Amino acid sequence: MTEAILLTAARVLTFIGPWGLTNASGFFFQRDERLFLVTSRHVLCDEASKHFPDRIEIELHIDPDDLAQSTGFSIPLFRDGRSIWRQGCDSAGDIDVAAIEIDRAALPPGMVYRAFTPDHLLDRPVAGQGDLPWMLLGIHSSRLDMGTRDRTVDEALGLNCVWYAEILATLTDG
Repeated sequence: MTEAILLTAARVLTFIGPWGLTNASGFFFQRDERLFLVTSRHVLCDEASKHFPDRIEIELHIDPDDLAQSTGFSIPLFRDGRSIWRQGCDSAGDIDVAAIEIDRAALPPGMVYRAFTPDHLLDRPVAGQGDLPWMLLGIHSSRLDMGTRDRTVDEALGLNCVWYAEILATLTDG
């Protein structure tokens, strides 16, 4: 059986129409019966680099014993011209964390995943955490530095920063 923590994360690919743009990562967060994908906001929208995908595709595992067995699941980023993701902000403005609610009924049959819950937030009393005995301490946003890092743009986007995981309570409320 695969270690449960490996099933909490998903590969995220961004697209505009049929054209692939970037690769990123995200993780699953469940609040009550609702399921969310949490990723960096710059994956979904990045004004500085003119990155404006119209959908993402997440890679989902379909065999708990063989992580190479996977399928793609497409999520449009806009409905009626409005973005469907929720993004965080603090006293300094927008932060680089976003959550997208996933329609569980649309998920492929046999999908295997684990999701963090509010019980995994550090300031919550520890309830049964099942096969995920870890606590979410923070969410880190970064960019792969290939020698062309623009420190001004990185700072403006809040890259290489960590936000307390408690932001998930705000992003998944209501």
